[in-house]
Amino acid sequence: MKRDDFDKQLTRNYRALLKKCYHLTGNREDAADLAGEAVVKALEARDTFNGDNMRGWLTTIARNLYINAAKMRKLVVVDAFDGELPEDGLNVLAPRGEGACTGDAYERAVDALPAIYREVFSLSEDGWRMRDIAVHLEIPLGTVKSRLHNARKKLRELL
Repeated sequence: MKRDDFDKQLTRNYRALLKKCYHLTGNREDAADLAGEAVVKALEARDTFNGDNMRGWLTTIARNLYINAAKMRKLVVVDAFDGELPEDGLNVLAPRGEGACTGDAYERAVDALPAIYREVFSLSEDGWRMRDIAVHLEIPLGTVKSRLHNARKKLRELL
């Protein structure tokens, strides 16, 4: 695709990109920043664009940037932790005594979930909001809620 054609398509789809970014971020300034980052990434990857569906390509770039930024914010919070972890790690939050499960049993139970439940459950456990999960997986919010409920129900049965 010629550079001028690419630039025209990019300009034509910028408003749709900005709208999608606003959907993701919830405010105008963050949406404008995200859209700008997406345009920069698109310009850097111009040679990889196949010429079909510029809007879809741009929104995918923006969504991935948003998800990566959310992961980085979560990592910053973890990196800022100044306390000491107990010897058994994060299992300090697990119930003790009869019926308590170990981290290995929990991991095996999560791995035993059907893939559609495991994906939603894992994102939720990573701190993602249901709305963000729906956007990322491109499924309705109600489907996310249903799958998360079913995943938790199945885990209770397994544990």
